[in-house]
Amino acid sequence: DVNGCINTATSLVTVNNCTGLNETFISKRINIFPNPSNGTFQISNNGLLLTKVEIFNMLEEKVYSSVNAFTSNRIIDISNQPKGIYFITIMDNNKTYTNKIVIQ
Repeated sequence: DVNGCINTATSLVTVNNCTGLNETFISKRINIFPNPSNGTFQISNNGLLLTKVEIFNMLEEKVYSSVNAFTSNRIIDISNQPKGIYFITIMDNNKTYTNKIVIQ
């Protein structure tokens, strides 16, 4: 437990379950919808500069990566992937936000 966060780490994916202010600040600024989806979803970041987006499947294989910085909403399409649970990691300059997304 570091700074109110419990880190669950595997070789490629770290899921941060935080209860502190930083996680609350980021989660209020970033919204991923619809979730669950058919594989096409939107990241709404409310003007926050995001620098990287990565998506991993349950086997910890990277199925999507973008290092193009953006400050407006971004549509992500991984509808070519099988149905299941994925982990999306979104980074700004000094914070990382990880969430679970579901493709039905």
